[in-house]
Amino acid sequence: MPQSTKTNQNLPPLHTYTIAYITALPKEQTAVLATLDTIHHQHIPTPASDKNTYTLGSIPPHNIVLTCLPTMGTTAAAGAVTSLLHMFPSIRFVLLVGVAGGIPSNGVRLGDVVVSVPVSGGYGGVVGWDMGKLVAGGKIAMQHAGGSLNRPASKLLGAVNRLRSEYELFGVGVGKVLGTLEGRGGLGREFTRCEGLRDPIGLGDGEGWRWWWWGVIGRMVWGIVFAVLVGVFGFGLEDVRFKVGKGRNKGGETGPEGEKKKGGKKQVNVHYGLVASGNWAVRDAKARDALNKRFDGQLLCIETGGAAGVMNEIPSIVIRGISDYADASANEDWQAYAATVAAVYAKELLGFLHPCVDHMDMHYLSRVGTESDVSQEKENLGQTGSTFSRHHKRLVSNPGTPPEYSLQ
Repeated sequence: MPQSTKTNQNLPPLHTYTIAYITALPKEQTAVLATLDTIHHQHIPTPASDKNTYTLGSIPPHNIVLTCLPTMGTTAAAGAVTSLLHMFPSIRFVLLVGVAGGIPSNGVRLGDVVVSVPVSGGYGGVVGWDMGKLVAGGKIAMQHAGGSLNRPASKLLGAVNRLRSEYELFGVGVGKVLGTLEGRGGLGREFTRCEGLRDPIGLGDGEGWRWWWWGVIGRMVWGIVFAVLVGVFGFGLEDVRFKVGKGRNKGGETGPEGEKKKGGKKQVNVHYGLVASGNWAVRDAKARDALNKRFDGQLLCIETGGAAGVMNEIPSIVIRGISDYADASANEDWQAYAATVAAVYAKELLGFLHPCVDHMDMHYLSRVGTESDVSQEKENLGQTGSTFSRHHKRLVSNPGTPPEYSLQ
């Protein structure tokens, strides 16, 4: 369970919170909370016009602000991020973490993770698919060059590429980290395990059924042959059965769900590319595929968590776990697990995102040499973050530095 701070004396100043998480569902918020290393029980006054509820915490070296949208959609997200930036002007990056509907024709499966990055065609990583006007024939005429929004900041993309290389070099992925979350603060198994969950991919078409039945028939035939051999030659084939079973487990299980399991857990694949964002939930396979075609067949998922309302307001990146296929089979069975794998990826990403420091902190770093000594050096100079006057900071910092708040 994340550690909790209990007194204001050991809480960081508000101006040190530079990362924001935005979620849209309670399960998404739960998953993010489970990945925080520390939760700061800090009660801060908010304006009456601010409808957000904030949770403060940290994943070293970053201090984080978490908020959950009151409703789904881009409008709610745009309002939330406006209030967020007014309350915490020090926020540099926003991570939109949660669930989405995957595009199976592009290789995306339930329980996978999708990360928004720029793709060919001038798309910045997120498109607002319902940003436009309704024209003749019920078609939507897109705005903003096909609905494309701002791309993630170069610093975020650099962290994504670094983490991607880490996965490729060492094979340490999201699935391995899930085990560390089991049992944290009473977190249910539905958040960390997908055993028993069905992936409906392929069951609705003849091709999927064909391969699934071939697998069933093959296992039945092998069982009959093996039983005959054992009956004729005795039990001397135990070693053969063991080796065959071992080889099958090593190679992974295949079936209509297209899942690969290792150590009883699903392999979590991470996809990088285009995310569609809108106010309407897509629950029709033909509409989903038409939308994918509209964006040159490059869509990986469709979300309603408000990304289109945030991307142009502040440097952001979208991280989505796949909980359905944006068709009639959509339900909530995979939501908890999908939200958790997205939150785990976000945590890993922050490990490769260098913390943002202002000019004053850079001055201390140049004198002391290590970031861990910055607070001690500030204290020696009589200018701690909690007592730093806003007037003094304005004199030594650049005009773009956000104001600093002190804790009372």
